[in-house]
Formats: sequence, C-alpha cells, structure tokens
Amino acid sequence: MKIFLIENETDNITVYTIAKDADGVKGAERFRTEAGLAKLAATWPVQRLVDIWNNLPGVTPVKKFKDRATAVARIWKVIENMETVRGHGH
Repeated sequence: MKIFLIENETDNITVYTIAKDADGVKGAERFRTEAGLAKLAATWPVQRLVDIWNNLPGVTPVKKFKDRATAVARIWKVIENMETVRGHGH
C-alpha cells in the first residue's frame, strides 16, 4: 500500500511503498487514503491546500478552492497515481 508524505516546509508530496523508508523522512505528515488526507487537512489553513495543489506536477494553478472537501478530492485524484520513490527519496 502506498504511503504519502507531505513535507511541512515545502508542501511537496512524495509517495513511498516501504514504510521503513517513509519513516526516515523527518518534518512530514503521512497518510494512506483520501480520508487520511482529509483528516490532516481539517486543521490546515485553506491556503496550504492551494499551495499543495500548485506544487503538483501538471496541474493548472489555482488561487482558491470552493471548499476544503473539493481541494482534498482534487489533490487526491492527482496524487493517488503518482509514481513511488525507492529508498529515502530526495
């Protein structure tokens, strides 16, 4: 199962398949599902969701989302198919 990490400083998302590798990344929040992302995002400023979206490859940048649920759904749709990283990533 994929493990998604969002780096707190950069809002970059990295995907891992090995929990041990994901555990080695400091300063990041992790989730495995859209519901997990929604739970994390519930406490974030809405602007962070915009920043995360705008950091994703191949998306059209936005200035805002209609609501938090829309932001989470759109982010998940892009990241669920992201390639995984082997080893400790970047």
